[in-house]
Amino acid sequence: DCTVYTLRQLIEPAHSRPASSRILRMERERLVLADQSQIWVDADEFESLLNLARASNDPGGSEKLLEEAMVLYGGDFLPEELSSDWIIARHESLQRNWMGLLLELADVRIERGAFVTAIDPLDRLLAIDPANEAAVQRLIISLAQLDRRAEALRAYHRFATVLQRDYNIAPLPETRSLYEAVQQGDSEVVLTLPIQPLSSLEFASPGDRETPIASRHSYKVQIGRSHQTPLIGRDQELETMYQLLLANEQGTRSHLTNRKKASSLPLDTQRRPQCILLVGEAGIGKTRLAEELSQGAQKRGWAVAWSRVYAQESSVPYRQWTEVLRSAMAHGLWQRQEISAHPLVYQPLSTLLPELHDLFPPVVFPSPLPPEQEQLRLWEATLELLNTISERTPLLLVLDDFHWADASSSELFAYLVRRLHGRPIVMVGTYRDNELP
Repeated sequence: DCTVYTLRQLIEPAHSRPASSRILRMERERLVLADQSQIWVDADEFESLLNLARASNDPGGSEKLLEEAMVLYGGDFLPEELSSDWIIARHESLQRNWMGLLLELADVRIERGAFVTAIDPLDRLLAIDPANEAAVQRLIISLAQLDRRAEALRAYHRFATVLQRDYNIAPLPETRSLYEAVQQGDSEVVLTLPIQPLSSLEFASPGDRETPIASRHSYKVQIGRSHQTPLIGRDQELETMYQLLLANEQGTRSHLTNRKKASSLPLDTQRRPQCILLVGEAGIGKTRLAEELSQGAQKRGWAVAWSRVYAQESSVPYRQWTEVLRSAMAHGLWQRQEISAHPLVYQPLSTLLPELHDLFPPVVFPSPLPPEQEQLRLWEATLELLNTISERTPLLLVLDDFHWADASSSELFAYLVRRLHGRPIVMVGTYRDNELP
């Protein structure tokens, strides 16, 4: 009772009748706090501002919302109370959103040529996560655009030292290429992030530095439909999907950490859901929900591969996977190099992607393989390709209108779902239950 009285005095010091409090009341043995119509919570407001910024199509408005959210974030959520699962989950979710916000704000400022102000959020992010490669890449670009080449080179060296010391790994080839371009004073820097397609930025001359730099996208993944309506009434479902995405993203970070100290738990026993099926009748928002999740994942640095199949294509073998694999491979030329270096592993993929034929030498088997064996080789090659991509960046695969998929596509989906555990890969399928055979 003394604790409740003290709490009421803190919340409503001018209230003389505790029993009539609208903010804090007792219900039997439970202490009930009012909802958000009565109480303003900074963590909730932070997430609300961030969601509004991500939904905005106005770069200026989005930047303002991101700045408001950045000011509002005062530090980690309940850092002294990490004893309950819900507190830990909330703590990690807010921290990830905070780190994503800093990258997004830097991107918005880089896009409009405001390189000086782009550096601040990147410095703040690297202060708490020195191994954040996306932040280092953007920092190098910003410093180089400001003709601060020496600082850009030092930023790379600091990052490479952290990776070598803490994880015994080297920066990505893309980061190394960026460093070399700055080192040589090239007139143009082209950066294609494997974790998130980013505008390639050209160096401006000193006289043009105050002018926004025109940019061109090296590759932009088409997420869903060209015209998308606002998402309404699906906040709970979207939050559940985000949490699953974040859980797998956290697994990626844990995997890197375990390279320093081997885990006592085998990788394939660290299970977490990696498949989402959105089921329902036409028009209830399944595709829109998948689009929203994909956009959020892409902003967090995930590679997103999207495919959609139509009723007229339902008899074409592996039609849905042909599109999604082609999309997944478009995130970096290194994948073609990986495939050509291991022809026996990836050769079956040429049946789905004829453009890969030139990467493989002729392969002659002593006798034709049974159809079942050929199918298994194709499935194994697909699995290996997805695993290889996920070693560089978390991967989200979206199979839209899966009810139109042929039997072979469905069988491959089932095969992959059972074997992707422990990898930073999430698969999303949308289908109408009334259209299933």
